[in-house]
Amino acid sequence: MWIFLALAVMFGTSFSLEPFCPVCSECEHEEKVLERALSNVLAFKDTLDNITATRSMVEENLKMVHDERVQLRNAMAALEVKKREFETKMQTLVDQTRFELNAMKVKNIVPVVLFHARLNVGDISYNENDRIPYRDVVVNEGGGYDQYTGIFTASVGGVYMFTVQSCNAKNKWASFEIVHGGRPLQRSNIWDKENRICSSMQSFAKVAIGEKIWVRSTWDNIVVYSDTKYFWNTFSGLLIHI
Repeated sequence: MWIFLALAVMFGTSFSLEPFCPVCSECEHEEKVLERALSNVLAFKDTLDNITATRSMVEENLKMVHDERVQLRNAMAALEVKKREFETKMQTLVDQTRFELNAMKVKNIVPVVLFHARLNVGDISYNENDRIPYRDVVVNEGGGYDQYTGIFTASVGGVYMFTVQSCNAKNKWASFEIVHGGRPLQRSNIWDKENRICSSMQSFAKVAIGEKIWVRSTWDNIVVYSDTKYFWNTFSGLLIHI
């Protein structure tokens, strides 16, 4: 019995502390719905704000990319202009250099190397393998010819032309050869019983710097005749190409 009484008191107290109110329960539900709606609205607003901020950032980045593309395009155009200017300058420099090189070839590349000498007046005798010294030097451009030895020494390497004219005494042979470093390049033999006659020979040779050219007799008892008017015994050389 006491147990039932205690339970009655407890339930009565509970009901008295929290009275049942259907209207309040409905308001509480609506309030919670409104809170959730407000929360959703705020969340949606935050999302919109984030989207707006992201869009603004994207637009700003796109503008930066566009500006950079414009700058890059301008830089490429300027670089192309510089390239054309450089190519023009280089072509001008190449043309000028080519012109100067051609001028050098004409003026300086082929220096003047020339000599021309002759024998003294009178009858002169030689034996086989005698080297002929042409003592009367007419011209010696480049200084390669030695009038005492009769030897021309090349100071410039290249192709040379050499010429020898020989005039025999009456009833005597005049037999000579042009020699390049000991090797014959050209030979000539003349003889006449009653008259003095002249004969010339010519040779071309590629001569290196320091190599020597001279004239020597090929027979014994050779006699040549020279005077200042008609009979000249000469030895000449000219650089024609390098």
